[in-house]
Amino acid sequence: MSKDQSTLMDLTGLISELERKLALSKLETEQVALNQQEAQARLASLDEKRNALIQEKEEKEANLSQLEENLAVNTKGTQSFRSRIISFF
Repeated sequence: MSKDQSTLMDLTGLISELERKLALSKLETEQVALNQQEAQARLASLDEKRNALIQEKEEKEANLSQLEENLAVNTKGTQSFRSRIISFF
C-alpha cells in the first residue's frame, strides 16, 4: 500500500506541476496577444499621425509655392514701380 500511495503522491505532484505550467503558459500566451494588440494600436496611431503630417507638409509646400509666386509678382511690380519713379525724376 505504501508503494501505491507513494506513486499516487508522485503522480499528484506531477499533475499539479503540469497544471501550474499550463496556467503559466496560458498567461504568457495571453500576455503576448495583449502586447500584439497594443503594438497594433500604437502602429495604427503612428500611421494616422504620419498621414496627418504628410498632408500638413503637402499643404505647407503648396502654400510656400503660392507665396513664392506672390513674391515674384510683387518683386516684379516693385521693380516696375521703381523704374517709373526713377524715370519720373
